[in-house]
Amino acid sequence: MFFNTLLIASAWLLVSRFALLRKGRIDAALVLGFFCAGLAIAIKQTAALEGALFGIMVIVMLWRAGCGPLDVGWKAGLLVLAGALPMLVTGLFYWTNGHFHELWNAMVTSNFARGYADPAIRVKRIFTMAGMLGIPLVFAGIGLHAMRSGSTEQKAVVGLVVLWALAALTLIFSFPNIYVHYAQSALAPLAILRAGYFEYRRPVWPGIAAIIGLSLVLAGTFHLGDRWRARPAAQALADYVREVTPGKRLFVWGALSYLYTKVGAEPASPLAFAPHIYEGREWTGLNEAREVRRILAARPETVVAQTPLPSSPLNETTVRMVDAYTAYCRKAHLFTIYDHNGEQAHTVYSGCAQ
Repeated sequence: MFFNTLLIASAWLLVSRFALLRKGRIDAALVLGFFCAGLAIAIKQTAALEGALFGIMVIVMLWRAGCGPLDVGWKAGLLVLAGALPMLVTGLFYWTNGHFHELWNAMVTSNFARGYADPAIRVKRIFTMAGMLGIPLVFAGIGLHAMRSGSTEQKAVVGLVVLWALAALTLIFSFPNIYVHYAQSALAPLAILRAGYFEYRRPVWPGIAAIIGLSLVLAGTFHLGDRWRARPAAQALADYVREVTPGKRLFVWGALSYLYTKVGAEPASPLAFAPHIYEGREWTGLNEAREVRRILAARPETVVAQTPLPSSPLNETTVRMVDAYTAYCRKAHLFTIYDHNGEQAHTVYSGCAQ
């Protein structure tokens, strides 16, 4: 979530310098703004689209101010350097430590080499995401309509925020995979646009009550039954795993990677999140079958397996290897935990090292 804070800072520093840009000038605050965008990109690479939008806005304003090509070029170049600096420093650090390949794989190769959701799944997620963004979009539209008669300066700021929101929404719905947390990138500009509703509408309490009430209901806040059961169920699972894993040789074959910390065990692999090993579309840069073979050769005494594994398609090779290993474990104990996806079944195989 931290990239949004940095993008807000970048946008704020940019709009605070509109008057300066209209004179064809830049200053240290604007450079700092693009450095903030660069930090956001270092955290969440998709923020590069918003950063590019801010850069294009600066170039257009400098050009309209009468700056020549060379003048625009060196000023834009300075801002580009400020935006690229965090990633350049990061890349240099990994390069000097001999791990640039891993960085490149994590940030570039993995995004192009992995598989993505089937079209039907993607369409379903698009509609789900659109529904979740309904409240912010409606109130942002009302706020934008309320600000239509603002001053020229205000309209310029609103125009930037609208373009920012459009860029974020385009990114969300054009990406091959769509997950709920991707909506974060659009929430910041939409929240700013919603401010127009509260600025020009009186009284504001009906709108505030509607936003809070609908958000609480739709967010599952009142799923008190699941919340009541979730904590003791998770605690019971963690206590049992700790008890049957005295040697702390644990292999989590599901989504509960936090169990390594609860038990005090080292993760069985650099791929600490098991979906990287059992998802058929995943790309890690490692040979997943070889990695699972190495993990099982170390004879983990306990395997915590989610049943069924929440993925389609599965990596059939690694799944067969783990199934063959757990078939010889002495005990199998079933646990049910509760999270935002509802009931989740996990089987704890113990006594496996014998």
